[in-house]
Amino acid sequence: MIHYSFGFRRGLLVWVAAIWTLSPSLSLASEPKFEVTSVVEKKIPQLPPGPLFWRVDNFPTLADAQAAAGPTGLAAEVAGKVWLFTLGPKGRSSLGGSAVAEIGPVPPISAPEYLLRINSSGGPPGAKTPVHMHPGSETFYVLSGELSQKSPHGVSPLRAGQFMPGHGPGMPMEISSSGTTDLRALVMFVVDATKPFSIPATLPGAVAQTDLVGVWSLQSDVTVTSDGRKLWPFGPNPKGIAIFDGTGHFAIVTSRPDLPKFASDNRMQGTAEENEAIVRGSIAFFGTYSVKDDVIVQHIEGGTWPSWVGTDQNRTITSFANDEQTWTTIPSFGGKSELRWRRVN
Repeated sequence: MIHYSFGFRRGLLVWVAAIWTLSPSLSLASEPKFEVTSVVEKKIPQLPPGPLFWRVDNFPTLADAQAAAGPTGLAAEVAGKVWLFTLGPKGRSSLGGSAVAEIGPVPPISAPEYLLRINSSGGPPGAKTPVHMHPGSETFYVLSGELSQKSPHGVSPLRAGQFMPGHGPGMPMEISSSGTTDLRALVMFVVDATKPFSIPATLPGAVAQTDLVGVWSLQSDVTVTSDGRKLWPFGPNPKGIAIFDGTGHFAIVTSRPDLPKFASDNRMQGTAEENEAIVRGSIAFFGTYSVKDDVIVQHIEGGTWPSWVGTDQNRTITSFANDEQTWTTIPSFGGKSELRWRRVN
């Protein structure tokens, strides 16, 4: 057995302590940082009539860009250039500007007041944001490097010169610098000004059946048809409730808020037009449910749409955080629907 003197052992401990103290700083220094800087913002009481697009232009001077900016325009100097970002209808132009991009349509949003903001963001390869969400949409334009947006819909990469309108309110996401060179990107936001600009979130993993138990209120129901058109089958402000109990039973009712009253005041004596309006503008069904791999399997035992009775209907959970959840599904009339729910209790 080898024996060491007290002095040697003391010196060894001091050396180990020094390395231990130094190691965390070395580790932290090697972690790439994702930088986000707010460049310019403004609040507005209402949005222009949609669909809306972000129009991006370059100008010779900041004064020129500011002079051309309208109520929904934001002028800024970023990355050695002067920019004007304007939220508005497609196909417009900015007097005196050089068109760079027109990005959209921007996902729709309804709020008491709106915040328009431009951020400059990026970092070295490997840098990434925490998983987060916004009460609105963020639109990306990449100046250099490569940006990747990870969401429940998958990973969307963008390279220099590319852009995308992003997702709607409440979508959990992680943004990263995924290329081999430093990322620099401009990010355009239109969000609900009455809510926190950004909150922590989690990307959906294994949503358990017990997570669904409770009462949920429908916030929106939008369908995108196979040819790209957007439909609101129950109107822009649908009424709906979903109830999931702890024994695996559920019931869902959805309707337009403007369903007509029957002139006869007798539901057995509706006219053809009244009956058609009810069938088109409402649906209700109930049964049992289970959850696996972020898919809600609803076994329909009864309801107002007979073709579903006895079948299993799947709803894919694309977002589940902070008492809100979003599903996608294939409606009976085709296309793809996205339903957003908020927990009542």
